[in-house]
Amino acid sequence: MTLTSKDILELKQSGSKAYETLVKAYSECLIGVSKEYLEDLILKQEHIVNDNFAESQVYIVGYCVIENTRLINILYVEKAFRTDGLASYVIENFQFNTQDSIVQIKVHKSLIQKLDHFYDRLGFLFLNVFDAPDSFSNQYKNYFWSKKQIELNYKSGTITATI
Repeated sequence: MTLTSKDILELKQSGSKAYETLVKAYSECLIGVSKEYLEDLILKQEHIVNDNFAESQVYIVGYCVIENTRLINILYVEKAFRTDGLASYVIENFQFNTQDSIVQIKVHKSLIQKLDHFYDRLGFLFLNVFDAPDSFSNQYKNYFWSKKQIELNYKSGTITATI
């Protein structure tokens, strides 16, 4: 199921738990970022969520499309469901539905030890370098996947992928 900006605004205005979960998910994935920044980013992203998200928040994928890249900014699974394989299922469906483009996932430096093997197992490529720090002094490692062969390049603190 997808959430539009309109859906998100309705969740926020109603004071729903679903909106609180969105903010929590973003804050756990984008560590050290202000709530105002997160709330602005939430409205600018596209979201794939579980069915009945307004009643029960199980998973969230927040992403944007930039040229031929689908950049996943957050992949969040509620703690009670983290051992059920949902994250793999969500990513595999995302990969399946990606035609001639690249899937890129940014992972905060503090989460890499937990997630390196996960993305490697799903066929993502990466270089063992981090992006230059963002305006919040955070650094991210980028993971890339495509149905086609991709080439990774590192220049001036930024990693890019080309098909």
